[in-house]
Amino acid sequence: MTWILGVRITSLQHALPSASSAQASQLFPSLIDESRTPCSGNGIRYQGDLTCFCHACWSGPDCSVQEDIKTCMVNAESGSPFLFEDYWVAHPEAEVRIKPSYQEGYGWYQPQLERAIRAIHAQVGNAVTDDRHIVIGMGSQQVLTAAFFAVSNASRSPEVDPTKICAETPYYNSYPRTAAWFSSSLFEWSNTTDLEANAASPVIQVMTSPNNPDGSMRNKTVPGAFGIYDHAYYWPHFTPISAAVEYGDEDIAVFTLSKLTGHAGSRIGWGIVKDPKLAEMMQTYIVGDSGYVQENQLRATHLLHHALADQGGLLAYAREHMEHRWKVLHEVVSKSSRLSLQALGQAQLDKWTGTHAVDDSVAARLKPFVPFGRADIQLLLCGPM
Repeated sequence: MTWILGVRITSLQHALPSASSAQASQLFPSLIDESRTPCSGNGIRYQGDLTCFCHACWSGPDCSVQEDIKTCMVNAESGSPFLFEDYWVAHPEAEVRIKPSYQEGYGWYQPQLERAIRAIHAQVGNAVTDDRHIVIGMGSQQVLTAAFFAVSNASRSPEVDPTKICAETPYYNSYPRTAAWFSSSLFEWSNTTDLEANAASPVIQVMTSPNNPDGSMRNKTVPGAFGIYDHAYYWPHFTPISAAVEYGDEDIAVFTLSKLTGHAGSRIGWGIVKDPKLAEMMQTYIVGDSGYVQENQLRATHLLHHALADQGGLLAYAREHMEHRWKVLHEVVSKSSRLSLQALGQAQLDKWTGTHAVDDSVAARLKPFVPFGRADIQLLLCGPM
């Protein structure tokens, strides 16, 4: 192993029956994360930085200056998953150290990351990976583009029109940009799902499930279309896990590390693909587009190993915080005469906990009363943060 784990994962102490607590402490020494110490608890100073990164509405070199609440603006148009920051500050043992000799030259995807991905899905129970290929990409956006490329090549002949890509509204606003980015003759975005899919006019339907921003579980509505299921939010802290998703040759499931651990900047996503030809074409696209970055795969592997060893602790932490945010939001909005919360669905069995839970997959979903007047306020967050 060419990477150093001079760290302790708390759950591993219970998994080492032959070692005493003292022995385990020697094998896995504790670490302290002091990243927040110079930032007054209102920000964080990343390793190597000289200044603090302040949370919204705080400023100053040590994030000690609170901005006027009347002028402080919080961007609700998009989100960055800082939900997990408290958890990782409390678990510095999940750090990764890399030797300079590690993976010189160009590299391929790392088998240990694939094994960790299969293991986390098995532990959570949200996706079937047996007899399926795991296609790893540099973020789920690249995996989605690779899927567009692969399905379009497999579903059409040179004389037919470009493959139509569509999604039911409301949909993630990056899908049209991704479909149109390369002005490809292989595929193009369609503004409607009122399509008929056949050999002469192939269609790809993209479904975010649970959907961003309304949290609904989605399925294909275009008969005969190839399906790409974006399951970024299909984790227990966003929605009840009703069943492990399991798709056939004509569909692809896409997941991302960012919504599972919060490490969006590490750019790791993956597809679960049954058809070996589609998986091979997706890998061909990824290699031609950027290749495989070794450091982020290594970090993702270690984060997943930690999550596995923690036996659901990371997910329980995130779920508790999402429930708390929903409660606070409900209390705030209930005092408004102009805003109401989107009604939640009926409680359903969550197989991860074995209890009945309500789908609160997007913790800040608001809709206005009707009619919508000039003095009213309409808020819609694009996803959980």
